[in-house]
Amino acid sequence: MADGEDGHAVVARVVAVFASIAAARPGEAVVLVGHVGSLTAGLSVLCGLGERVWGAPLPHAVPFPVEWDGRSWRCASWPALRQDR
Repeated sequence: MADGEDGHAVVARVVAVFASIAAARPGEAVVLVGHVGSLTAGLSVLCGLGERVWGAPLPHAVPFPVEWDGRSWRCASWPALRQDR
């Protein structure tokens, strides 16, 4: 959209929010809800998935775990790439 955020700004915002939540709730399980586009962009960067998930945005309302081990983020699965759907 005109005058809207570019992809880099969206990713930076999502990364900052995830880092803030992880710092505020160390070791706790937290449920986050957001927009598919921003979560897809941000989590693909946080979890180091990059090009592997291009063209495979997160589906609506499909929960999946994202883990922080104190050093890095891990997305053990990516719902849009599951073969069992």
